[in-house]
Amino acid sequence: LLRLLRFEKYTHAFRSFDDVIRDNIDVLTVTGFTALLYWVFFGAILYLTERDNPDPEMASNYNNVPNSMWVTLLNLTGECPLAMYSIWGKIITGVLGLFATGLFGIPIGVLGAGFEELVGEQ
Repeated sequence: LLRLLRFEKYTHAFRSFDDVIRDNIDVLTVTGFTALLYWVFFGAILYLTERDNPDPEMASNYNNVPNSMWVTLLNLTGECPLAMYSIWGKIITGVLGLFATGLFGIPIGVLGAGFEELVGEQ
């Protein structure tokens, strides 16, 4: 870690990253809040659709809202650990994947554009 911090005085990578985040903090904050809303909304919807799933493993993962939110968080980040969803669960999970793709694309685009602008200024 100390070598990495010594390397910083030659490259200014962390300073550049900090500058880009500070310039775009409003967009990143709104995106984070939107991610939180998606997480709660889809966790509650999947709880309602999957709590009575005939597969006991699926039903145990969706037996209450906190468990549902944990699995929904995994689904929101692209990790789909479960596969035996009901028809409505498959539809909701598909919509969740579409929303998650768009949601995670926003910060990537904002940070990429910020770095491009920073390099253009230098």
